[in-house]
Amino acid sequence: MSFKKEYAPIQTKLNPPHYLHDTMERRYLMQLVKKIPDLKMLSVVAPPGFGKSTFIAQLRLNLLKAYPDLHAPWLNLDAEDNDALHLTKYLCAAFQRCEKKLGQLSLHILQSGSLRSLKELYIALIEDIYRSQKSFVLFVDDFHSLEKGESLDLWQWLLENIPEALTLVVASRKKLDFPLSRLYLNQECETVSTKELQFSYIEVQDFFIKHQKKQLPDALLKKIYKKTEGWIGALQMLALTMQKSQETQALIENFSGEDRGLMEYLSEVVFEQLSTELRDFMLSISVLNRISAPLAEELSGKQNSQEKLEEINRRNLFFIELDDKNRWYRFHHLFQDFLKRQSIKYKGEAFLKRQYHLSSKWFELAGFQEEAIQYALAGENYQRAADLISDFANQVVSNQGDHRTMLHWMKQLPESYLDSHPQIRASYAFSLTFTHNYETARDELEKLKTCLTEKKSQEEATHLLANIEMNECFLDLLQDKLNSCRKRTKQWLKKWPQISGLPKALILDARAGTHLFSSHFKDSCRDFKEAEEILKKNKAYYTYFWALCGQIGIHWSHGKFSQALSLYDFFLQETTRYSHKEFGLQKIMQVGISEIYYERGHFAKARSLQKEAHFYIRSFSSTDPNIAYYLVPVRIHFLEQNFVKALDCLQEGELWARELGYLRFQQQMRLLRIELHIQKGEIAQAQHVLEKHSWDEAEDWSDEKEDTNLVVENIFARLSLSRILMAQGH
Repeated sequence: MSFKKEYAPIQTKLNPPHYLHDTMERRYLMQLVKKIPDLKMLSVVAPPGFGKSTFIAQLRLNLLKAYPDLHAPWLNLDAEDNDALHLTKYLCAAFQRCEKKLGQLSLHILQSGSLRSLKELYIALIEDIYRSQKSFVLFVDDFHSLEKGESLDLWQWLLENIPEALTLVVASRKKLDFPLSRLYLNQECETVSTKELQFSYIEVQDFFIKHQKKQLPDALLKKIYKKTEGWIGALQMLALTMQKSQETQALIENFSGEDRGLMEYLSEVVFEQLSTELRDFMLSISVLNRISAPLAEELSGKQNSQEKLEEINRRNLFFIELDDKNRWYRFHHLFQDFLKRQSIKYKGEAFLKRQYHLSSKWFELAGFQEEAIQYALAGENYQRAADLISDFANQVVSNQGDHRTMLHWMKQLPESYLDSHPQIRASYAFSLTFTHNYETARDELEKLKTCLTEKKSQEEATHLLANIEMNECFLDLLQDKLNSCRKRTKQWLKKWPQISGLPKALILDARAGTHLFSSHFKDSCRDFKEAEEILKKNKAYYTYFWALCGQIGIHWSHGKFSQALSLYDFFLQETTRYSHKEFGLQKIMQVGISEIYYERGHFAKARSLQKEAHFYIRSFSSTDPNIAYYLVPVRIHFLEQNFVKALDCLQEGELWARELGYLRFQQQMRLLRIELHIQKGEIAQAQHVLEKHSWDEAEDWSDEKEDTNLVVENIFARLSLSRILMAQGH
């Protein structure tokens, strides 16, 4: 028996999507196809636009291919299904599409007028499924349409009494409010979450190549991936916009939650469906990059903030858990952009700035100084930001080695605030020095010198001048001006005997570097050891790690590889002990140690140590690790006779050496190019490279060009000439 005319079902509620011919096959799909027969339930839970419907429709097609005798009814839910009777009718109609007999007993009871409880209908449906002796997988889409009430109670009852021949596959925006622990423990239930549904970087690449017919550069793809976090709906919005624009790069750079199409989608599908109270709460915390209940209470004034956060999480409103104890959350970046725009629209810009200010104060009191600074900058409260940075800059730069954070802050802080906070400018110049921005660093030091006459406190002026001169030592050291650096460090120690602690230790580090690079290993070791003791005593752990690196460099340069490796192991133990985050310094040292493994013939180990170091070498590294970064892989390519890859790596090294202005780096790359020609049997080309640079001819030396550089040039000239003579058999 079927529905009476007045109850004729809307067939679209029983149809799966029909747009699957051009969709991407997802990574977990085939694994789930094999698991489904052993499950009682699979839930697919994610916010709007993450492809839930497409995913379960693809799963259905693959299941039907893998199991031809399987029946797979489909049911699309909507708000009307909160009427339990209405829901039951459509549930029966979905099964009747597979076999007319299914659900007939339920409908007979319904239409006879003898119904005592809706559970009778479900018991009858289960009996029909048992009698059919067939296997079913029921796909239910938009399950979030059901609110608390009898409809949800009936689903829970069905799940508790589900027959062996039936599996439920449910797609929902909200987390299912069912007691599923027993099913999980029995491995009869699985959940596909946002993490599994979001596109990986490779899938984003495939999306644009295969489905949008666009070959995008890696740099742009990485920006897209970072902005969208694999959110499929956002990728589709971006792709549609790109079809209408020729300015692809600018479009990607500016893409955010304020994109018109994305805002309309989020407003209509998500925001307008929420209660006024929940919307206001979300707007009040929209400025936060990470959210906890006490912080949300401070910004919203709501004492039930934890309940609100749990509701947002339960409803899957683009909310991401940051720990396993539900203490910290964050919004998806694009959704956060959208919420901030809505805050301005409904509350005004003054409200948004107030929220930034409250956030900054809360994080400062909680001991999270960096976040306190970032919120002050975001809210354009520059005076507060400058005061916080001034107090914290020394720790960020000298104790943490976090130069990128300092440079990021300086991009946002107006120049005038640097004039009134000279300590910030001093730390800024130091960060510029250690990120190879030498000319800009010198400019900042000159600006700082003009502030000295304006300082009322002699003690403060003395401290600033000592910092300026200390920074100038490192500028010389990192540009291979060893004699100048040695003279400056000697003068500094004589001029400022009253200054101890971190500045003195840094000066000793700089002088030790000059000894190291000029092969005075005993003197270098003495200075590094003295600096190490001062730094550890003052808990300046990042610069302490640098002193350890210097001592590793001494053993490495001296050919004492076993001692270098032993000290490297100690260095790793110390960074683990005193540091709560990974430093670029660890990557830099990996590169240096890779040369030791190369020399010992452990080529695979040498190559593995070089991985993921590119960013750190180009950001923070000094001369020798830069050389090793290119020297080791090029020589490995030589051994493999892969001269194409060797040349690619060598050309990148040559370019980077020119940009840095390191003489020894440049000479090493020239020697490597000569070696490349020799390896290929191109002796004439090797001679041409040697003659082109005229290493053995006198030059017009300026006062700035030191005799150490002349020695370096002569050494490399003789090395190059000897290699050519050997290749010629002389």
